[in-house]
Amino acid sequence: MSRGKKHTAEQIVNLLRQVEVGVANGKTLPQACKEAEIVEQTYFRWRKEYGGLKVDQARRLKELEQENAKLKRLACRVVKQPRGTQRYRPMQRDDEDTPQAIVTLASQYGRYGYRQDHGTAPAGWLACWQGPGGADLAS
Repeated sequence: MSRGKKHTAEQIVNLLRQVEVGVANGKTLPQACKEAEIVEQTYFRWRKEYGGLKVDQARRLKELEQENAKLKRLACRVVKQPRGTQRYRPMQRDDEDTPQAIVTLASQYGRYGYRQDHGTAPAGWLACWQGPGGADLAS
């Protein structure tokens, strides 16, 4: 199976405009996309990225993205770190005490399964009380 076409930023903006004109003239979106020889998913992805841009703005956007990628690679070389470590940004957790409580429970009760741990779970923790087949055991 062959890989899809590579379109330039100018071509993408022109195809988006062509689809929008087709829809404005009374065609359905799938018909307009078919005439432009793109699938709807591609249309929506491109519209999200390039929607409302003019041709020169789209060209400049691509140039800036390429320049940014080069600068990131250069910065990683200077710091002598793999680029993959620079992409990860850890998320801050709202419930910092929860992981510690889980570790404490696991160390106290060893290999307890979820059925035994339900009685030892701290207050406020939700537990799955469904039995086989989705029967609610809580009531």
